Amino acid sequence: MVHECCHSSFSDNRQDNVLIGRVCASMLMKTFRKYRDDHLSHHANNGDYENDAEFAVIQKFGLHDALTWRTIIRHMATPLMGRHLRAYTGISLSGDDGRFFVFFKLVLLALIVAFTVFAPLTSFAFVIIPLFYIYPTLNFWTDCLDHAGLVGADDELESSRNVLAPAVVRLIFFPRNDSYHLVHHLFPQIPARHLDVAHAELCKDPSYRSQSSAVRARIGKFSRLQSIFRWKRQEDFEKPHP
Repeated sequence: MVHECCHSSFSDNRQDNVLIGRVCASMLMKTFRKYRDDHLSHHANNGDYENDAEFAVIQKFGLHDALTWRTIIRHMATPLMGRHLRAYTGISLSGDDGRFFVFFKLVLLALIVAFTVFAPLTSFAFVIIPLFYIYPTLNFWTDCLDHAGLVGADDELESSRNVLAPAVVRLIFFPRNDSYHLVHHLFPQIPARHLDVAHAELCKDPSYRSQSSAVRARIGKFSRLQSIFRWKRQEDFEKPHP
């Protein structure tokens, strides 16, 4: 919801997007204005580490590396070792969203501390670990699904991907149509609830339809895996990152 609010696509009313975005970001201990500025810089400069504020802080994780089994395993293992936590978690008490939301976050923190004192195991299991480990881990893996192996591509059709997993998988893990990330980058103003319809329309275009990062590739034994990850040819592995 924070992501959609920063694109003003969650609500028809622009100010509602700002208010809802601030409330939701505060519940995650983040600042909506900071998130929106960084994310919009990502859309404007996708994969350009000097100007993409969102990806600059995760450059060290090598999302620009071509996908091989080694890099896939590395991306899977990174959160298990906690290497992503500094980049993906934290508490922002910035006043950019207004004093009320600073106070709101302080109240939430006080409640978390009190809850932890009186019920430490429950607090760790249902608040602290989900908020400060599971949620950042899901964000990291989502970035990998959306962009790993594609960061730095010159053509915007090749710089992100749709994750066209089976419908049941999409329903569980991408309930708001977030699996159509390439469509989102091409047309970020389209509300998430309509991304599947936009994808169907785009499939009529040969340039879009020819991209394995856009549609399911029908190439050999590993076609489904190739369609999810846009598997690269061996000669592509040696391409330097721009």
